[in-house]
Amino acid sequence: MAKMMVAADDDAILSLLEPFLVSLGHEVVSATSGEEALERMHERPEIVILDTMISGMNGLQVLEEIKELAPSTEVIVMTGHDDTGLGIEGLERGAFEYVTRPLNLDHLKFVLEFKLKQMGMADSQTIS
Repeated sequence: MAKMMVAADDDAILSLLEPFLVSLGHEVVSATSGEEALERMHERPEIVILDTMISGMNGLQVLEEIKELAPSTEVIVMTGHDDTGLGIEGLERGAFEYVTRPLNLDHLKFVLEFKLKQMGMADSQTIS
């Protein structure tokens, strides 16, 4: 399906999202800091799931740099439940969607399938 990056410094998020995305058929790379996420952009992920509270850099700054390095890379920002303002700011800075923690995996799957369909990368059997 697609190559995705999960950029978060929270082990619980990584251990939840990595196997979830692999179970959906995606190749997954991970980064545990903003700097590492930018370094791993050479691996050309089509979609990045980026925690706004990632260590090392402001997550929204990482978003902007990802969009400069790879404008076609799509980014979903993750925010805390009480930080929807950060999610909206992420949309203004180029993310295509934001999700809040705790994560709703069904919602995330829907968002990913929708975007992959728009990108022409979806298996037509997975989206009804």
